[in-house]
Amino acid sequence: MSRSIQDIETFQKHFIDTATKFGFNSTYDDNAAAELRNRRLQNSIQTNPQLVFTSPRILSAYSEAVFPTIFFVDGRLNNRQLTIDAARHFFDLQQMPTDFHRQPAPVNFTIVDPLVSFLFNKHGFSPGVNHGKNSFVLQPQTPPLSDFCGIYEDIVLRVIPGQYPKPTGALKDAINKNLGFFFGAVSAEHNCTQVFPFGRD
Repeated sequence: MSRSIQDIETFQKHFIDTATKFGFNSTYDDNAAAELRNRRLQNSIQTNPQLVFTSPRILSAYSEAVFPTIFFVDGRLNNRQLTIDAARHFFDLQQMPTDFHRQPAPVNFTIVDPLVSFLFNKHGFSPGVNHGKNSFVLQPQTPPLSDFCGIYEDIVLRVIPGQYPKPTGALKDAINKNLGFFFGAVSAEHNCTQVFPFGRD
């Protein structure tokens, strides 16, 4: 059996076990999501010598954990409780359950933020990196999950320039345009100040 198939099967087992133990009526709900996110993070600290759990990963990790409670729950129920049967349809069969209805309205930060905050507050965690297995070192200069504008600035001023140190021409124009789109999404829900790592032009 390949490593990736083993990883998927292990994840599915942990997903079901956690939902059964912590979720309301054995569903994957906010409580189960919080426990599974914490369990997977602790496992990564113990087994992944190259773990990097800082911005932007820290934000996406918690958002990914609540994703199934939003998008995989039948929109007529919209109760943030994913049944194991529905989860198997999505994960195992790669299809929607019979007569599945999508979310009744668009999903934005207003819906996602409280769910992410619930998970984080249940098992708070500081950003950091592993230096070998089970040797997690805190990175206090990295903004915590609660500092959304700090995460925005960290992505724009550290992560992007780290990937594209000195862009010019069409690449610079494209990056600046996309950073503008990014700020537009951020500023729709948060009172952050726009930053320009490569200037305004």
